[in-house]
Amino acid sequence: MTIADAVIDMMNETKEATSNLRTFTPADLETLYSSAYHLYNQGSYVKASDLFMQLTLSNPYEETYWRGLASTYQMQSLWNEALHAWSLCAILKENDPLPHYHAAECLYSQQEIEDALKALSLARLHCKEDDESTLLPKIQLLQELCSR
Repeated sequence: MTIADAVIDMMNETKEATSNLRTFTPADLETLYSSAYHLYNQGSYVKASDLFMQLTLSNPYEETYWRGLASTYQMQSLWNEALHAWSLCAILKENDPLPHYHAAECLYSQQEIEDALKALSLARLHCKEDDESTLLPKIQLLQELCSR
């Protein structure tokens, strides 16, 4: 069984285990997401993470919910929690370089330099031409920091 298969199994189990929780309409989910996003932008990361967690429990296959949760954890310096959420983002949106880049930031913050460099390599691998002006310079800078 691959890691991706294990994560998908875990997400299915989570969905099954939470099936008796309140279900939200699409309008409810949109309102929750908007509130979580607003709280994040206001710097209320703990409150935002509570809402993003509720969103991921409501729909564990929605990558944007995991991205919000990962971001709130990262802003709280909850590196392991952020890494788990970024991993789910990478699985749900396979060719996106951003989860790998942000995972590298978390790993660098934990002084796990070798793993940070691996994540940066994956981020670079998934970069597209339109990422060159924004993400590639950030990847290069973090690689330089890791090499010091």
